[in-house]
Amino acid sequence: MPLEMDGVPYVSQLPVKPGEYFDYKFRVPDAGSYWYHPHVSSSEELGRGL
Repeated sequence: MPLEMDGVPYVSQLPVKPGEYFDYKFRVPDAGSYWYHPHVSSSEELGRGL
């Protein structure tokens, strides 16, 4: 995934504020299983079944 789509506020892009949205645009060149993790509230997300 390109850096611009990583979602780290003030590093790769400005934060997305409540009520705003961000369209992620990237190509997936190969089919397969990929690892995903949130950058904030990781333990909460894992507790909710991420």
